[in-house]
Amino acid sequence: GFIAYSLGNFLFDQPRTPGLGLWIRIDKKGLIDVHGLPLRPGVHPEWFAPDKAAAQLRGLCPLNKPRATTFSFDAGHYAVRDTPLNQSALPDNVCAEHPLTTREIGRIDMKGDGETERVTLSNGTLHVFEGEREVYTSHPSWQVVDASLGDPNRDGRFEVTMLLWKQDTPGAPVTTHPFILGYRGGQYKVIWGGSATPAWVQALGVADVDGDSQDELVTIERDADASPCDERSRVVVMKWNGWGFTRQWASHYGQYNDLAFLQPEGSSIPLIVAR
Repeated sequence: GFIAYSLGNFLFDQPRTPGLGLWIRIDKKGLIDVHGLPLRPGVHPEWFAPDKAAAQLRGLCPLNKPRATTFSFDAGHYAVRDTPLNQSALPDNVCAEHPLTTREIGRIDMKGDGETERVTLSNGTLHVFEGEREVYTSHPSWQVVDASLGDPNRDGRFEVTMLLWKQDTPGAPVTTHPFILGYRGGQYKVIWGGSATPAWVQALGVADVDGDSQDELVTIERDADASPCDERSRVVVMKWNGWGFTRQWASHYGQYNDLAFLQPEGSSIPLIVAR
């Protein structure tokens, strides 16, 4: 669930500094989304106009402007790429999308029959379609927040890697888990489920980022005791070891929220872009 501490009420014996209300939408399945509503408290609270509200909310995290850090694999190691990046060439920032927007993850041949399946993510639920027919829907108790296509377990077959935020048991804290969805034995099913990660995983992607012709799992991890505004997130590259993933490299700390891959001209190795 979503917990908001110390909202108080709209009138205290204190200066009328800007405050924050919350607009929360829920349905029978639980939380849909939460929006901050900046206001000036008082007997008659004054709600901020949208432009002023946006400015107040941006001030909650110390980011002056959107920024992207690019990492490349060269001469046997990962490093920050010094070459300026064309921001317009980057994929859209998925974190900025409305949570009820259907996000197209892509198309991939999971069955190995030469026909591709369409994979989408909508309102925390992953969907797989064969043509117009839905053939897989993720469990309703899971909150799927990211997904990527590829061969993360290096078995020569394409799968969907999902990032789940879920409780292992009722009442337990929400933790992050990478899961792999594949087509085996005539059905779409989870073929590998990762345990709760020690650090909070914010985003993930699957790509061959070191040019060895096999996919790696790339994640953005935030230290377990860090807030989303702290510059304590890192880009992490992991390889499949036969039963799970082994960390190969971690970047310096930064304030990263999502990641993308960008194919540079004249190179077969994609760049890792963290934003």
